Amino acid sequence: MTDEKNIPPSFPTEYFVPGTEEPPDAVEEKQRLKWWQIFWGMICRPGRTFRSTQGRAGLLAPVLMIFGGTTFTTLMVSVGRQEEMAAMMYKELAGAGMSPAEIENIVGMATSPWALALGVAGAVAMILLVWVVQSGILHLAVRVLGGEGVFRQAFEIVGWAWVALFIGSLVNSGYILVTGNMSLPQGDGLGQAFLTNTDLFVVWNMVILVFGFATVYGVRKWKAAVPVVGLWLATVLITYAVGFLGSDIGSGNVS
Repeated sequence: MTDEKNIPPSFPTEYFVPGTEEPPDAVEEKQRLKWWQIFWGMICRPGRTFRSTQGRAGLLAPVLMIFGGTTFTTLMVSVGRQEEMAAMMYKELAGAGMSPAEIENIVGMATSPWALALGVAGAVAMILLVWVVQSGILHLAVRVLGGEGVFRQAFEIVGWAWVALFIGSLVNSGYILVTGNMSLPQGDGLGQAFLTNTDLFVVWNMVILVFGFATVYGVRKWKAAVPVVGLWLATVLITYAVGFLGSDIGSGNVS
């Protein structure tokens, strides 16, 4: 019988099949989870799934999930708010003294398919930037707290944790598609910033991130939770600051 103590440290013991003559890499290849198994595992048992993949789950599925979900949501939001945005533009431009022909031309350009395509491309580019920045910040923070891992593992953890946000985007897009309305957060100031960045799917995403970094980087869950929650709080404060600055500029209080 093969002694389990001779298994290389980098090789997860759950992949080891006693009595086999195959090298560990061959056994691991046979038992590697499929993308749909990982997807379902993130929903039902993220800790066990991350333990099985050890940050080697692949990036194709997260890329398709994140970019596909972002594109679909952006399209639904843009189409759902098209009439509202056109009415607001008509009102603002009429108040600026423009002629009806000029207003019609500007509104037509702003609601054209080209404008919609640019909006989708901008949203996808922003999501990619957020993915890279979030992965880098959480990777460095967990490493400072004693974790061991590489940036690629953090990039995959953040990507697969997007399962929660992907499902959320489908739910919200379906709501807009069926009702034609958007459920916008109600509130003012810091309260609105909090509600904008907080819902069931955001909390679910944070839970998956905590399980992922705790499991793959080998730290306690509270150590993984500190940077995850801290980054969320920073996002809330940044949203509030941007909204506050925008309202001041709009009211002419900023010189």
